[in-house]
Amino acid sequence: MKTKAILLLLFLGLLSQGFSQSTSSTMRITGVHYQGRNLLRWVPADFANWRIGLSNGYRLQRFTLSQDGQTLSPTARNASLRTLATRIRPAAETVLEAMADTLDAAAVAAAAIYSDTFTVVALGQDDLTRASNETAENDNRYGFGLFAADVNYGVALASGLAFVDTTALSPNAVYVYTLYFYDPANPNTVGTALGTGSINIGQPLVLPPVPAPKVMVRGQDVLLSWSKQGLEASYIGYLVERSSDNGSSWEPRNNTPLLATESETPNADNQTLYFTDTLNAANVNYLYRIRGQSPYGFNGPFSASSSASSAPEELGVTPDIRELSRTANNTLQFNWTFAPEALPKIQGFKVYRAKLIDGPYTAITGLLSTSTTAHTDDQPMSSNYYVVKAVDLNGKEWESIPVLGQPADVTPPAAPNNLQGQIEANGNITLNWTANTESDLLGYRVYSSNLPNAEFLQMTEQPIERNSYTHNIDLKTLSENVYFKIMAIDQRQNNSGFSNVLVLKRPDVVPPAQPLLSGVEPMNKGATIQWTPSSSDDVVKHTLQRRPKGNTKWTDVHTWNDTLSQAQTWLDSTHTDEAEWEYRVLAYDEAGLISSSGIGKVRIPNPRRAVVAGLKAELSTSSNQLAVKLSWEYPEDARVHDFLIYRSIGAEPFVIYRTVALSENPPLMTTPSGKKLYTWKDVEVDQGLSYRYQIVARYLDGVSSPQSLVVQQGL
Repeated sequence: MKTKAILLLLFLGLLSQGFSQSTSSTMRITGVHYQGRNLLRWVPADFANWRIGLSNGYRLQRFTLSQDGQTLSPTARNASLRTLATRIRPAAETVLEAMADTLDAAAVAAAAIYSDTFTVVALGQDDLTRASNETAENDNRYGFGLFAADVNYGVALASGLAFVDTTALSPNAVYVYTLYFYDPANPNTVGTALGTGSINIGQPLVLPPVPAPKVMVRGQDVLLSWSKQGLEASYIGYLVERSSDNGSSWEPRNNTPLLATESETPNADNQTLYFTDTLNAANVNYLYRIRGQSPYGFNGPFSASSSASSAPEELGVTPDIRELSRTANNTLQFNWTFAPEALPKIQGFKVYRAKLIDGPYTAITGLLSTSTTAHTDDQPMSSNYYVVKAVDLNGKEWESIPVLGQPADVTPPAAPNNLQGQIEANGNITLNWTANTESDLLGYRVYSSNLPNAEFLQMTEQPIERNSYTHNIDLKTLSENVYFKIMAIDQRQNNSGFSNVLVLKRPDVVPPAQPLLSGVEPMNKGATIQWTPSSSDDVVKHTLQRRPKGNTKWTDVHTWNDTLSQAQTWLDSTHTDEAEWEYRVLAYDEAGLISSSGIGKVRIPNPRRAVVAGLKAELSTSSNQLAVKLSWEYPEDARVHDFLIYRSIGAEPFVIYRTVALSENPPLMTTPSGKKLYTWKDVEVDQGLSYRYQIVARYLDGVSSPQSLVVQQGL
C-alpha cells in the first residue's frame, strides 16, 4: 500500500476503554460494552483482506473467558462457544444509497464498495479532495471505505465492518470474540482466525469530558479552540452547541461532527481543534459547550460552557460645545449641538468639569434629557475645562472636545514663605515651604542661581502642585554656595512675588589641586625627592609615599602638616635592597578629599638578592627512568618569578639549561630554617656522563640573585 493510503488509516481513532485488541496483521478488532450491548468494530489490514471480506463476508464467534473474576476451565470455555453470525456482509447498494440522503459518509462507503470507478467525494465539513488524486484506485477504495465506517457507526454496520452483540450477556464476564473469513465453498468449515479481542462487561465504558473551549471574539465572529490531547482514543469527532438564554436551551452549531483530523483555521497545531461561528445579535451573552462523538455512534459528556458576547454597536458621534460665555454675575454658560439622527441612539447628556485639560473630570450634572442643549455653571472654579458626554443605549459615554471657561480674576496669590532646604553629599537638594491657601492656585515655580546678585534661572518646566521640590545639582563648580527662591501662580496665570532667598552650601566633592613631583634622583644613602605642594587653599597636609616596583601597596615615608607654598626636597635614606622604587606625593583637603602627584621612579644602585642555598643533586630511577633530582632552598618572596638552572656536561662550560617558573613548580614545604624547599628533575641525561648544576633566582623587577654553589652528579 502506498504511503498516502497508510496516512488515511491514522485517522481511525478506534481504541477504547475496557477493551483488549488483537495484534494480528490480518485484522484489527475493537469493541466496547455500552448500555447492555457489546459493540464491535474491525479493520482489515490491507486492500486484499478488505476485498475478501466484502465478497465472502465474516464469521463471528464468541466464548466466555472468565466470570466474576474466575477464569473458566477449557471445558467450560468450549461449552460457552457460540457462533453469533455466520456471514456478515455489506448491506445492499440500495440501502447505502438510501442512507446517503442524510449521511455523506454512506455515499463514500457505497462508492468505495460498489462503484465501477472510485473518485473522492466531500465528507461533512472536511474536503477529502485534499487526498492525492494520483493514489491508486484500490488504495482509495480501501482507505476511504474504512474512513467512512470510522466516521459513522451505522455506516460501519452497513459496510460489514461492525457487529452489535445483543445476546444474553452476563455481568462481570469477560468475552472473547474471534473473526473468520466466511468460505462459500465450505460454508460449514471454520477457517483460520483473522483476529481476536475481548470485552470486560465489568468495566463499562466511561468517556472523558472535553475541556471547556477557549473563546476569541472579533466583532460578530467567534473562534472556539480546545485541546484534543488524550481524547483521540475516545472520539472521532466533536459537536458544538450554543445557548443564547444562559443555558436554558441549546442549539447545534454543526450539522455533522467536526472530525478530530479537521481544523477550521490554517496552520493549526496537531493537538488543538478550532471552530468558527457568527453571533446573531449584539449585547447578548452566548454560551458554548462541546461534546465528543465516539466511533461507536454515541456521544460523551458535555464540556463546561464558555461565554462570548459581541461588542455593542458604536455610536460614532459626539456633542460639540458652542458659545461659552461669562455672565454679569461671573457665572459661566454654554450650549452644544448633537447630530439629530443619533438622538434615538442615546439616553441623554452629562456635563463634566476639570481643573486641568487632562483631568480628572467630575460630573456636575446628572443625566440630562436628549432635548437639553445648554448648561449654566453657577459656581465655577477659577479655571474650568468642560466636556459634554452623550450616553448611548449601552451606557457608553461619547465625550466632546474640552472647552476652557474662566471667570474674571486679576488677583495674584501670596508670595510663598518659610523656604527651607538641604543638600546631600551626592548633590540631591530638597526644598520645602509653607503651602499657599488660594483655591485657584495652579502651583509653584522654582528658581536658582550660583551667585546672590546674578539672574535666577527657572528650574521647573511646568508649575508644580506640591509645596516641596527635589533636584540634583552639579557639585563640581567653583561656586561655593547655591541660591533658591520660589514663586506661586494661579489658574489665570497671575504670578505672586518671590519668596525669601535660601542659601545652601555645596558639599566639597572636588579634590585639591595635584602636587607636582618634579624629580627623584638616586643617592648613595637613598633617593632625593623634589616636589611642589598643591595650590588649593583648603589643603591640610601632604604625605610622601613609596613602594617597590611591581607592588600595589604604598608605604608612608613622611607627612607635612604645615601649610606649604614653596618647593620641597626630601632625602629618603630608609630604602632596602630593592632594585627599583616608585614615589608619589598626596594632598589632603579639609573634606578628606585626596589628590596625587604623578609617580616618580628611581633605581637604587647595587641591589642585593639572596643566594640559592642547600643545592643538592642525586640519582633518581623512579618509573624506570634515569634522572638527576635537584633540590634547593630559597627565602619566601612574592617578587621571585622563576629560577634559572645552569648545566654543564663533563668539562663543558655552563649554559642556561632550563627556566623553572614558580607558577608551574611551587615549593614543596617550609624548611626548619624558614626557607622554602624546591625540587626539579633533569630527565634528559645519559648513562656514563657527569653533570654539574648551578641555580639563579630571578625577580619580577629583572634583578637576579648571585649564582649558587656548583653540585655534580655522575651517572
